[in-house]
Amino acid sequence: MTDARDATPEETLAFWREAGPARWYKKDAGFDAIVRSRFIGLWQKAAAGELTSWETSDDGALALVIVLDQFPRNMFRDDVRTYSSDALARDVAARAIARGADLRVEGALLEFLYMPFIYAFGASGRPDALRRAVS
Repeated sequence: MTDARDATPEETLAFWREAGPARWYKKDAGFDAIVRSRFIGLWQKAAAGELTSWETSDDGALALVIVLDQFPRNMFRDDVRTYSSDALARDVAARAIARGADLRVEGALLEFLYMPFIYAFGASGRPDALRRAVS
């Protein structure tokens, strides 16, 4: 599998969409290895703040949240690095939700825009849009 260091938001979302719920929520060492080998370079760029341009579109912001929030859970399972970019993911998601992206992104992937807040402790850090969505 080639390194997707220069993957676009569209390619990132296509990969995640194709993986689907059967792989999103299941512990699978094979899938974890695929995510790690293909996307670790992209995650490193995102964690270093080099992909902020992705936030200019709703799909870009969603893809960036997935790279920062979901990919580490696969790449670094059972390792402290699993959570190393959670705060960045929450910040990206909060900005996207504040501009109404959650009203426009694809339904099947919408939950990933909210996911960074589910991991956060306490409801006080959750945007109003998330409180409405889970009420």
